[in-house]
Amino acid sequence: MEKLNIFITGATGCLGHYLVDILRDNEKYNLFLLIRDKKNWKYDFEKVSNATILYGDMECIEKFSAYLNKTHYLIHIATSWCGSQSTIIDGPFKMLDSLDLSIVKRVMFFSTASILGRENILLKEAQTLGTGYIKDKYLSYNLIKQSKYKDLVIHIFPTVIIGGDKTHPYTHIGEGLLKSQKMLNLAKYFYIDLGFHYIHAQDIAKIIVFLMENKNSKLDYVVGNDYILLKDFIKELASYFGKKPLLQIKIPTRFINFIIKLFRLKVDPWGYFSLNYRFFKYDITSCHSLKIPTQLDNLESIMQNLEGSSK
Repeated sequence: MEKLNIFITGATGCLGHYLVDILRDNEKYNLFLLIRDKKNWKYDFEKVSNATILYGDMECIEKFSAYLNKTHYLIHIATSWCGSQSTIIDGPFKMLDSLDLSIVKRVMFFSTASILGRENILLKEAQTLGTGYIKDKYLSYNLIKQSKYKDLVIHIFPTVIIGGDKTHPYTHIGEGLLKSQKMLNLAKYFYIDLGFHYIHAQDIAKIIVFLMENKNSKLDYVVGNDYILLKDFIKELASYFGKKPLLQIKIPTRFINFIIKLFRLKVDPWGYFSLNYRFFKYDITSCHSLKIPTQLDNLESIMQNLEGSSK
């Protein structure tokens, strides 16, 4: 049987490592891994038997059109947190233009749940108040939906991503949680009334492979576990470290807004909006909803995984 070619950008990030974990040495697939450099490697990608390493980035993606032209699955994870039109908008369209549409089976582009509001509807404030990164993701999504590729591209909207260990790079949130013990001595007693979803990077990788290998009609997926209030998240985190709070005091949003105005604190428009929007709740897709086995669906198991230990 002819092998299927999977082109992956962002393979050396946390999520990329977990995705290559699942696909590496699989005789069904050839992996084309677009990699900028080796500095973030936690293991040697060059030793992955079914991988071809392509050194470059989205700035020069047209150099790899020959590989894209024989790609069956395109998984675009790479991004620029500072906001870069060449990475978030121009590069992805160059990749799409390089595909052979007669053979390509799935295209998956990673966006961010931050551009969505309740019921997974586009959040207008993301376009007007968002950071450069969020505005570019909003624009990219709209441009694709208006293009000839609108029925080809599956958009993945991650919520808060946690992950990392000795063999996988840590996400910013994962690294922060590991360093949160001292902060919790005081923070465990206070909370702001807001909520969110979170998910481990390994579970996202499992979902991506599932969507790649199984027929589906949806084109937009918000990936995350069940919604949780910050109050409960802090309590669970504190309990994990043996610091369970006896009480928790709510800090009203109005009080925080008053302090910001009183002391003329600099808060960017998106941060100020998010503080007052507060409840980022979505219709989510998870390992549970797709009946994919997982052991990383709660904070305790995730913390154990981050620490590389078992309690």
